[in-house]
Amino acid sequence: MFKNSDKGYIVPEKKEYLLMTVKSVFAVVMLDVFFYREVWAAIFLTPVGIAYFLLQKRLTEDKHRAQLRKQFKELLMLSSTLQRAGYSTENSILESHRDLSYMFGDDSAVCGLVKEVALALKNKRSAGEVFIRVGRAVDMDEIEEFGHIYEIAYKKSGNMSLVMDKAAGSIIEKTEVENDIYVSVSKGRFEMRIMNMMPFMIMAYISLTGRGYFDVLYHNMPGALVMSICLLVYILSYVWGEKIVSVKV
Repeated sequence: MFKNSDKGYIVPEKKEYLLMTVKSVFAVVMLDVFFYREVWAAIFLTPVGIAYFLLQKRLTEDKHRAQLRKQFKELLMLSSTLQRAGYSTENSILESHRDLSYMFGDDSAVCGLVKEVALALKNKRSAGEVFIRVGRAVDMDEIEEFGHIYEIAYKKSGNMSLVMDKAAGSIIEKTEVENDIYVSVSKGRFEMRIMNMMPFMIMAYISLTGRGYFDVLYHNMPGALVMSICLLVYILSYVWGEKIVSVKV
């Protein structure tokens, strides 16, 4: 998942972009088949496919952000444990890489973050700057907050390990709550997906059991107008449902 940019921590991978493209094309084809059954309608529905692609991209970024949140929590827990064992704050972060690599893989976002911290320290820069910059780029307050606390504790030259240990504990609690919210929202979104498919399942069932039942709605202007209104109602309902289950965590 990790890429050589701050935003790259949550950017979808190539295979995910391919999957989103396939799903968007499939969505356009399905809407055309159920609402119009006309080749020209595919062009008319292209903006809907683009909007659906952008929605899938945002949801994929949210999924990666949730994964990074979970991984960052583990980083804080490992770092806190190592500090209590006598490691300095910087070394505890760097030493956590081995366990994080075992848990999530060396190409995971959190391992990329630790590598970036290691590079910053090697170049005589503060690790806090890395956390602040990455936190802002991926829109994760807990990472940015950790970076600010790190910077303040570092400049004050106090009991760094104690301050960071308490800060880690506080952020870990916040992260656990946010992860619980994300799981609940994911369940609601899954239920909404099922409801979104119900109209198509009903239409498919009627079309198979009562052939010709919907023929009056296709290949004529009045029918196209009626189906366009139905499509608009469906899209508005879909957007409304997305807003309901889209809770920022």
